[in-house]
Amino acid sequence: MDILEVKNLEVILKKNNKEIIKNISFSIGKNSCVGILGESGSGKSVTCKSILNILNDNFRVNGEIIFNGKNLIDCTEKEMKNIRGKQICMILQNPMTSFDPLFTIQNQMVETFLEHLDISSKEALDLAKESLEKMRMKEIDAVLKKYPHELSGGMLQRVMIAIAIALKPKLIIADEPTTAIDSLNQKDIIEEFKILKNEIAVSILFVTHDLGILSYLADKLIVMQNGKIVESGTTAEIINNHNHEHTNFLIETRRTLMKKFKEVADWTLNEGENKIYE
Repeated sequence: MDILEVKNLEVILKKNNKEIIKNISFSIGKNSCVGILGESGSGKSVTCKSILNILNDNFRVNGEIIFNGKNLIDCTEKEMKNIRGKQICMILQNPMTSFDPLFTIQNQMVETFLEHLDISSKEALDLAKESLEKMRMKEIDAVLKKYPHELSGGMLQRVMIAIAIALKPKLIIADEPTTAIDSLNQKDIIEEFKILKNEIAVSILFVTHDLGILSYLADKLIVMQNGKIVESGTTAEIINNHNHEHTNFLIETRRTLMKKFKEVADWTLNEGENKIYE
């Protein structure tokens, strides 16, 4: 059974009637991960914002976004407030801008839980600690007392995922969550998403331009270009039996990049060994 079904979605810029998203359709099953792959400007983020009904008045949205039997496009702001955060969580690409710099991590986590859950302040604090433990964070009491600028991008991203874990949403939308963090933290963050999917039984819509991430994490792939879905299927189908030239371009670009990376890594290693024996 699908947790989300997007049908004939169109997003139009009102001032010039330009189609930003052009009649796209896809679905996400329970406890599955669907990846949206595409370059900057392909429409990935606009699609995510449409699902959460957070596009501003400059846009007109047509079609259907069915979540739990409701068309989110027709929901009032009050109805959407009951859905955002609690039933659908969004994890953004730049965690530093997602937190208020004037308040500690503890304050922001506790306030979020009090807003969405029927619990006391003490229970909210306990939940904050418990969710950070699940993210395998160390020195949790110290982390809770820190302000956002005192934590790295990777740690802030873990805090965002910890909040999502605690709220137990049915769907997590991750909009390029590894873009602003270093490669070592990227690997750890991807592992956390894998744990989310496998152990907490949450559905994930993962948006990125990185095919390597999606090949590891996603069950199905959607390839977007210029606001359209140009190809979709299982991850294995898209990687091994793709048909569209843009999909081929993205895959070959990834392979070329990895080949070049391996060449540089091998050269660096060999140079290091040569210096040892000089």
